[in-house]
Amino acid sequence: NYYAVVTRDNEDLGKTDLQTDTKNPTWTNAIVVNNDEDDESPPSGSISIAIYNEGTNQTVANDTFDLTEIWNNGYNAIAKAQEKEGNEIIMAVHMEETIPTGTLQLSLRGKDLDNVDSRLGKIAIRKSDPFYEIKNTRGTTLYTSEIVPNNLNPEWKESNTIDMNELCSGDLEETIQVM
Repeated sequence: NYYAVVTRDNEDLGKTDLQTDTKNPTWTNAIVVNNDEDDESPPSGSISIAIYNEGTNQTVANDTFDLTEIWNNGYNAIAKAQEKEGNEIIMAVHMEETIPTGTLQLSLRGKDLDNVDSRLGKIAIRKSDPFYEIKNTRGTTLYTSEIVPNNLNPEWKESNTIDMNELCSGDLEETIQVM
């Protein structure tokens, strides 16, 4: 089971989903990197990718990519290969311009939800403890609401603000999941 962590100049930018039951994990994650310079200048610094074994939390592989080099490569992918314990590991990054699309914040409530908790025959001993999750288009959970205990008509506080680029890669026509 493997996951990867992406940092910029030692600051965490994001973590991938856990890849299970594979010795060849593959991720396609969009991570937003703000350009500290003006839009016409290349960004400064570097992006580092570290792949970890979940069971041991040991680094399996890591490499660093220079942002200016990626910019000067015309946004084309730059890949680096390394061999580790007889396995070839390839890491690649590319840059693409994103259009800021804003944020999403939800206020939700449920009405007459099914009671899925304890029953004694037809008599409900207690009511469900509902909550909801917001998942992006890749299935990554971006927000989990608080649990409203023992309530079939819950009303939740507003969700955290979720960046639309993280939610749907800026594609406002994309389907998201609220579960």
